[in-house]
Amino acid sequence: MNREEALLLLDLKTFDEEAIEDAWEEKFFKEKQFFLSRVPIQKVFSSHLEKLDKLESVYLFLTETTKNDSAYLPPQDFNPSELDSILNAQTKLKIHIANAQSLAELEVAVSEIIKLEKAYCQWVLNTFQSEFSNDQQLNISLSQKPDIMDFKAVITTYQKLGKINLTQNQTQLIENELARVKKWLTT
Repeated sequence: MNREEALLLLDLKTFDEEAIEDAWEEKFFKEKQFFLSRVPIQKVFSSHLEKLDKLESVYLFLTETTKNDSAYLPPQDFNPSELDSILNAQTKLKIHIANAQSLAELEVAVSEIIKLEKAYCQWVLNTFQSEFSNDQQLNISLSQKPDIMDFKAVITTYQKLGKINLTQNQTQLIENELARVKKWLTT
């Protein structure tokens, strides 16, 4: 890769160290926002990390600096059998993603958030699979996760009053999420 090709990858026309730094930071920030605002899906997140890795290589090439491979992430303590514990751990990881200063930090946090999404999916499956049937072929997107506050309210109603006391919309919400997590776990 030559300098002109590298500049094009950062959407720059001329070599200006400050512009290169700004372009890298803008693209890094944009990708962090992506990870914070989307449902973690392994293939999609990996693709975005690969793209960011290429852009970082371009940035390092143009600035003649070395890669920062150091990444510290505090241990993620959570109880996989408690939804609130999983959600609290996800929140902490999202804060870590927002504060990441290097690609190495971001990669570690994204890897952990994908593990937590798997724990969440497993929790939903373990909690609802025995009582809720979703044999019908639902066209559910992996990214169509319900609002967590709405979902927690339905879970609370279910745990206090049982399935028989759920409204049709509440039952549908659980069945849709059950279908989504089954699909997530098999992709």
